[in-house]
Amino acid sequence: MSRMKNIFTIIMMSLMLFGGMVILAPTPVGAATDVECNNKYFLTFRPWYYGLMKAEGDNCVLDTNFEGNEDRLTVFVWTIILNILSILFSLVGYLALGFLIFGGYLYVLGRGNPDKISKAKLTIIRAIVGLIICILASSIANTIVTIITGAMS
Repeated sequence: MSRMKNIFTIIMMSLMLFGGMVILAPTPVGAATDVECNNKYFLTFRPWYYGLMKAEGDNCVLDTNFEGNEDRLTVFVWTIILNILSILFSLVGYLALGFLIFGGYLYVLGRGNPDKISKAKLTIIRAIVGLIICILASSIANTIVTIITGAMS
């Protein structure tokens, strides 16, 4: 049994190390374009200004030209709100994924004890439901941001 725990621990540590390397991988730097200005992510989280940047030469600047267009200002504010909501949904999704892993850990440690196994199953079910809700909410927010930023152009 101890050998299985060691193998499981090695596999999980390897997966976490690989995942960390993917997240922290450097991105190439070049001249700024509108697409590159809006694709700068931090640890897989998009920035609050996603969809609001434009390229001016080699620099990215926030597009705040609202002269005589109040609808553009409303779209600007709602885009920021939806970007922040998307970041929060992503954080909650990662938390749900952590609870899913924790539920699996509790299930493995249950060792045939019906109370511990039922608690672990309940944790797994709740984590899966939370993950599904977060994925759907994040998808809806991303779709709305894409529609709004398309209308802003």
